[in-house]
Amino acid sequence: MSRNDPSFADRQKTSQEAKLALLAKAKEKSVNSAEFAERQKERVAIAEARDKRHAERDAEKAARAEQIAAEKAAVEAEKKRLAEAEKLAREAEAQKKIQEALELKAQQKANRDAKYAARQARRDERGKGGIPKKK
Repeated sequence: MSRNDPSFADRQKTSQEAKLALLAKAKEKSVNSAEFAERQKERVAIAEARDKRHAERDAEKAARAEQIAAEKAAVEAEKKRLAEAEKLAREAEAQKKIQEALELKAQQKANRDAKYAARQARRDERGKGGIPKKK
């Protein structure tokens, strides 16, 4: 066999050495090592910082949502107030029209009564025979 073409035994030996190297590396990073404890502390610190950022972000979102809800409530209250004012204005306008109509009817009745009274007065002046009375 040539140098570039390793035999089966050589490939097995190389594989076994690679497996042993991986096993040794894994043992170095075992749970009991100081480096592992250091890395674990870093991971915990990172996770706590991430949780803190998430909590702050959630608090900001909640505050923003509360502010938006308050603004919407204020806008709705303003709309309601304007609608109520508009309704009152329409009612006042309708009441004014009703009052004007009543005043017009009263004026018309007064005019009719005056005409009737004038006609009655003229009739009384004429007397029953249709000839005006002499004074």
